[in-house]
Amino acid sequence: CILCYRCTRFSEEVSGDLQLIPRQRGASTVIATFEGRPYEAHHSGNVIELCPVGALTSTQYRFLARPWEAPDHPSIAGWDPVGTNISNTVREGRVVRVLARENTEVDLGWIDDRSRFAYVSMNGPSRLTRPQVRANRDRPVGNRPVTEPSPEVAFEWLHDKLATAATPELWVLSGTETLETVWAVQQLVAQTGGRVAAVPGASAALPLHSAAIRDLAGAQNVVVIGDADLLDVAPGLDLWIRKAANRGASVTVAGVGGTRLQQAGAHAEFVAPGARDAWVIDFCARIAAASSGSDAAELPGVVVYRDGELSAASLELLAATFGFPREGSGFLAISATSNARGLAALGVQTIAWHDVFAHRGGIVYLGVDPSRFVPLDEWGPSIKKADWIVAVDTLPTPLHGAADLVIPGAAHAEQDGTLVNLEGRVQRLTVGAAAPDGVRAPTQWIAGLARRLGATVPSSAASAYRQLAAANDGNFPVATHGEITPGGVLGVQGGAAAAPLAAQGEPVAAGEGQLALYVAPFLYDAPEVAHTPAMEFLRATARLTLNRADARALGLGRGDAASIVIDGGIALDVTIATSTRLTAGHARMHAGTPGLAPGRTGWHVARVTVAAAADAQAIEAAAEGAAT
Repeated sequence: CILCYRCTRFSEEVSGDLQLIPRQRGASTVIATFEGRPYEAHHSGNVIELCPVGALTSTQYRFLARPWEAPDHPSIAGWDPVGTNISNTVREGRVVRVLARENTEVDLGWIDDRSRFAYVSMNGPSRLTRPQVRANRDRPVGNRPVTEPSPEVAFEWLHDKLATAATPELWVLSGTETLETVWAVQQLVAQTGGRVAAVPGASAALPLHSAAIRDLAGAQNVVVIGDADLLDVAPGLDLWIRKAANRGASVTVAGVGGTRLQQAGAHAEFVAPGARDAWVIDFCARIAAASSGSDAAELPGVVVYRDGELSAASLELLAATFGFPREGSGFLAISATSNARGLAALGVQTIAWHDVFAHRGGIVYLGVDPSRFVPLDEWGPSIKKADWIVAVDTLPTPLHGAADLVIPGAAHAEQDGTLVNLEGRVQRLTVGAAAPDGVRAPTQWIAGLARRLGATVPSSAASAYRQLAAANDGNFPVATHGEITPGGVLGVQGGAAAAPLAAQGEPVAAGEGQLALYVAPFLYDAPEVAHTPAMEFLRATARLTLNRADARALGLGRGDAASIVIDGGIALDVTIATSTRLTAGHARMHAGTPGLAPGRTGWHVARVTVAAAADAQAIEAAAEGAAT
């Protein structure tokens, strides 16, 4: 280390996590973490690339390759709705490192830790590399013999089911598939019968008066509406908004509070769950009262929210108040998946879960794990109702124990194709890594099925894109892969707007330990993180964040042990964290917390009680073990 302070400046000025500090003085100065804590941040890995001398290195990549024998392949973070640009460093057919690939229109050259480090799951022991067939459907789930046939035998099994199906099959998409994969499925279904649909939120068009991500660079007013922390749902946008705040832009955060964006000097406004429309009316009235009509129409601003969380009436009122449409201003809607805009442009409709579970024909789940959306008692019985179940995944899920056929899926680094980010920018994925022997690229095995069924489906991503761009004329800005620049091309449009999310009830009044609990999305609540050993310490722990006054009223402080009961049923032992930024009467907890189902978020009623002394010691010991 030469004490250049690049890493500490990044921690302070860019990410704002304030965790890296210089310790001691003069010749004894060293770089350390605040209070010696683990460096738990969402963008910590960027300091590896910033370090000019290699004092900070990745333990996952260290000693694996030399730069000249491991080429970098440009790609996109396959989970990220922002469309963060990355480079996959590949050696002997395997991804051994992920680096940032600067795109000043999208990501400012920074990437989050999930995109940087979770690639290890591709090469881990949990990776699915062989098909799995479970016979004897009449037996209970978990008591069916499993065989691992060759891919050819597995696809022959699926071909027979499709060829002899009495009821049309249902293909359920996750919203992370490439445009080319979606087109291949659509063409197969169009020629052989069936239906293609996406899980709720996985297909959503751009809102009217949409802004570009780069508009945040010049916006004088940024309004972020919602209870989720941007660092967990769109970490790249958080850095853009922090940069805007640092240059003097007015940033308003509307929700129940407790998000880390408030640390950047954002003005916080309390919005009760279910009361966003009322708040928008009041907010716009205050802006109109504080400005003349001409000034109000000239306010350069960007409004950020999550798909489905604002009504059409609220969007119209905000657009009128801020004078949308206007150059450099508009809405930035955060999509639920990395290719929701692309699926909408291809005309894919969403389907309600009860309709999926009511389907009596065969069901093909492409990268979809129902357990992350609905409880087991809702999706479990549907397994026996359907004629057959096929799951396509890269990693194990609870669905696999009940599926008749599991097809190993290709990771994003192992396939060619395109994704469309939240602003409507189409970007390229390029093949860098070689898929395991038993894994086929989705366009290839779908095209193979089509040939057996007498249909014609393109097997290459390039030809698939040419077809889909021509068939959806006007929805895509370029006609071929070759026209997509390294930074992507803005202009994808078309499709149905995001469906409004189910309304949340009013918050529960604080008192007698009863609070409104928000189970918030969490960046590291993801299957690939769960199967990356080095990221184990980043996964959600049983931590409950309370308003500091609420905690004191309960006789609790930071680090204390407590017990909570959620919705009168789920009981958890938790460790208390406190925040002055969280509105009184409300609490926050990460999705994926042990004892809670992964993936599922939303508002609940929670009752908090102080843990007994013995329970407190057990909880503290468990917390220390998890930290270790």
